[in-house]
Amino acid sequence: MAGFSPRERVKERVPTLTRHAEDIRSVEPDVYNEFGTWSALKLIVHVATVNMYTTVISDHFNDWFYIDALAGSGVSVYGDADESFLGSPLLAAENAAEPFTKMYFIEQDKDNAAALEKRLAAAFNGSDLQIASPECGYEVYVGDANEKLQQVTRDMWSVAKRDGKANFNHLTFIDNQGLNLNWDGLKGLEDRATGDYLINFPTSNTLRASGHEESKNAMTDYYGGDMWKSANGKEELLEAYTTRLSSLEKTEQVVTNIDSGTKNYHYDMIYATRKTRGGSDYINAIEYINRFVEAVDGADVEDMLQILRGDQVTIESFLPKQDEDDPQSRLVEFHD
Repeated sequence: MAGFSPRERVKERVPTLTRHAEDIRSVEPDVYNEFGTWSALKLIVHVATVNMYTTVISDHFNDWFYIDALAGSGVSVYGDADESFLGSPLLAAENAAEPFTKMYFIEQDKDNAAALEKRLAAAFNGSDLQIASPECGYEVYVGDANEKLQQVTRDMWSVAKRDGKANFNHLTFIDNQGLNLNWDGLKGLEDRATGDYLINFPTSNTLRASGHEESKNAMTDYYGGDMWKSANGKEELLEAYTTRLSSLEKTEQVVTNIDSGTKNYHYDMIYATRKTRGGSDYINAIEYINRFVEAVDGADVEDMLQILRGDQVTIESFLPKQDEDDPQSRLVEFHD
């Protein structure tokens, strides 16, 4: 798609993290998730990915679905400042260039799931929010994503067949905080429906778990095997997982390193899509986001909050340069 600029899309998307957040929080003011500045970097990757994915997907598929496997409450709150930020479910809806056919949200905590259900209803029905409702609505599932993804898959097929032959793709966001979504759950989804994945790989948590005997079974379930046992350190644990991802299908991956600036919190965002014969300018666009996010690693709290509030000067200071003649300024076909 000629004329597509990842640089401009990042500038446009970042302020949406706070837009309408207080209104959405007020639906259930006492139910929310905690928010750290490193969470902002994750959500910047998320919103830009959703926007670029939905910009091009309609050229290749009749239907496109969004799955949030670990959805949360729909709102996060930042520390003592008590500032509200939208969660990934609402950000995905707001930042879709073309509304998803249907959206699926899985949350194990009953209070979070109930709050999310009410917030989604308010967002899609509130005239001031201007968030387009998915064509076929949305579903909130309460329970373990490892089990509920089977229901999601069945429903996607049912919806996609409504007009005859199913021709669809999904974008699945897996925001692991620990070893949440096991390999069997992920593989079960991919075996039944082709999709793209944005996965929060909890790098620090896997390192800690790899050193504890009581976590051995959980690590094996997460990786779908014992390949993690031969990994030495964070980088090799990440490499073992990305290699495992490649075994699902021939995938092309971009890994974004996110570090809180301390020794306590480090994770990597993995974007995985199918390889195509001619390569993918879509991956080039994701790599642009990668460079932006890694450039703001280590930014102090106030700088990060300025970016979230939409301070264009601050955003410009971190954005990588982009040559408009470079292929990364375009998005072309990325699926066969």
